[in-house]
Amino acid sequence: MTRRALGFLLVLALVAASCGDDGPALSEEEQAAADALAAVIVADDDPANPLADPADAQCVADGLVAEFGVARLDELGLSPELVDVMDLAATGAGMLAEEREAFVAVFGGCVDVGDVYAAAVTQSGLSEEEARCLVGEIDESVWLDGMLAELSGEDWSILGDPDTSEAMASALAECVDLGPLLEAELVASGFTEAQAACVGAGLTDEMVADLLSASFTGEEVDVTQFPEFMQLASVCAAGE
Repeated sequence: MTRRALGFLLVLALVAASCGDDGPALSEEEQAAADALAAVIVADDDPANPLADPADAQCVADGLVAEFGVARLDELGLSPELVDVMDLAATGAGMLAEEREAFVAVFGGCVDVGDVYAAAVTQSGLSEEEARCLVGEIDESVWLDGMLAELSGEDWSILGDPDTSEAMASALAECVDLGPLLEAELVASGFTEAQAACVGAGLTDEMVADLLSASFTGEEVDVTQFPEFMQLASVCAAGE
């Protein structure tokens, strides 16, 4: 876990402890502002809206008003008239570093951040079961760190760090049947369908994880650097 992740996880614990089961105590004016904010968030009909559930939206809105105050939320453009829950970079643009951490703490106290990223992953073509498995294999602090990075305007990707990209490669090998995808790539590169199917059937999780880790570097993968895969491909190519 990074020091940054540890810092706002501690904030998250403090927020959760202060809220209790009934949520933060707000004044009448603050509650009205929170209710208006929650209503606007829920009204966003984007399929990827992580706060489409009214209870989640209300929880986040109450927490933000309690943490920041109505005046500061207005300054940050998080008033009901201006808030855009889908644009984390814009949401965090005017925040101080500690305010971004507090925002993530409030959000994480109300919503499973892993579920948010799982929903996003399903849009890439994975099934819901595969996406939940994939996200569940990655430590929650990674997703929280990612949310904080996006609030900071960083172009965050779980594949951008060697440690997390290796973890993601292992998670993909564990959760997703990548054989058919690789077989399609092999056919496109000149293998017959039978040869590609032979390679797919012979892949081990370790081979898949190694190939994925290499692909996540952003550079073209040199498969000749993977002797086990090359041996398997040679056997399958010669076997037909």
